[in-house]
Amino acid sequence: MAKAKDNGKKELDIPRMTQDRQLPGVTEENGQEQAMLAHAIMTGVGACLEKQLNKECQPKHLRTGLNVIMCSHSALVRLLVHKGLISTEEYMATVTQELKREKDDYETRLTLALGRRTSLL
Repeated sequence: MAKAKDNGKKELDIPRMTQDRQLPGVTEENGQEQAMLAHAIMTGVGACLEKQLNKECQPKHLRTGLNVIMCSHSALVRLLVHKGLISTEEYMATVTQELKREKDDYETRLTLALGRRTSLL
């Protein structure tokens, strides 16, 4: 467990991610499904870029807040797990559900923009 530096604030004993940057409790199965869904979303973003469908898909916009969002999200998840408010298993199931929603959203956007049914998986 990693301890926060003593800067006059209360220290939290929060588990660090494992060496391969996964939360403890992440299974190969849910990790593979999430990787597959992330790839589908990446394909949708790439198609939006290629077709220049909207400003939100411009590389500068996509990258601008990405690292801040990742750090904020990681900190929140670790804190919630540490406090026992959620389990890693609940978190992974919910992430998978949200990735599916995002993939479905890109499929809908591309279907409407291209005039034909689009499947990203």
